[in-house]
Amino acid sequence: MLVNKKGFTLIEFMVAMSLVSILSTMAIGNFMGSQKRGRDVRRQSDLNQYRVALENWSSNNQGAYPASTNLLVPDYLASHPTEPQGGAYRYSSDAAIYVLDACVEVQKKLYQICSNGKSGITTLDCSVAIDSNCDL
Repeated sequence: MLVNKKGFTLIEFMVAMSLVSILSTMAIGNFMGSQKRGRDVRRQSDLNQYRVALENWSSNNQGAYPASTNLLVPDYLASHPTEPQGGAYRYSSDAAIYVLDACVEVQKKLYQICSNGKSGITTLDCSVAIDSNCDL
């Protein structure tokens, strides 16, 4: 007598579940990385908004930069861009030069924009105190 069995064996089920868990772990890891990269791009965009506002301020104030970014609102910025995870962007100026920076999540380094036109990721880690020296 031939018995027709339908369904999976326990071994087949365990292999399938193992494959699903491995694939989902890889997908979640890639998703978390893309979120960090997205927040880093937003940080760079926000600092570029500040750069434009600072250069406009400078052109209207005999080449001097403001002591604080608070002076840019509302004439040069509608409002302060907010850091994606609730922190603040860092700014330092001695009226002749400025440095803006933010910590990027992917590399755990500082992204800086300087009044000399340079911008990019520095070799400094995020714990370094800001000063008006461009580290690029």
